Amino acid sequence: MESQRCEAQGCLQSITSSSVRVTVDYDISIKTAIRRGKYSFVDDIGDDNFAPNQNRSGVRRVLIHFIHFDRAVMIKEVMKGLRCRRVRPADLTELLAIGEQYPQIQRRAWVVALGSSWLRISSSVYVPILSGNTTSRSVLLWPRDQDWIPGCLFASVKT
Repeated sequence: MESQRCEAQGCLQSITSSSVRVTVDYDISIKTAIRRGKYSFVDDIGDDNFAPNQNRSGVRRVLIHFIHFDRAVMIKEVMKGLRCRRVRPADLTELLAIGEQYPQIQRRAWVVALGSSWLRISSSVYVPILSGNTTSRSVLLWPRDQDWIPGCLFASVKT
């Protein structure tokens, strides 16, 4: 049913998804969430440039859906794919909860949170991603409007 709706709306057909449940504390600071995640490297990400989401508070169990495209995609295609599936992009707090509770996911693929962004001095918009390998895990900022490589996992939440 969902794939028929997406095809009817002209969304990309080469999408797969999976999901995990995470406990998200929307009231903690970004600094605390990063400390809990025990990352090897953290880009210029903190409470100064990523304010907490004012629409959510408390501790909640959230079902995170990972939307995956099997080819490079532009941001417009990703957002259309999310809308077709009636999900919103995950925000930084949700992304950091994923990294803390499921660190192995970012070792296999980039995990992207398009629901939080920061306009850097260079006037490019950046979004947070989790990345890693067998020996380290990072929280990075990545240019939102570039082509996204195949295999990225776009974290999303049902609306």
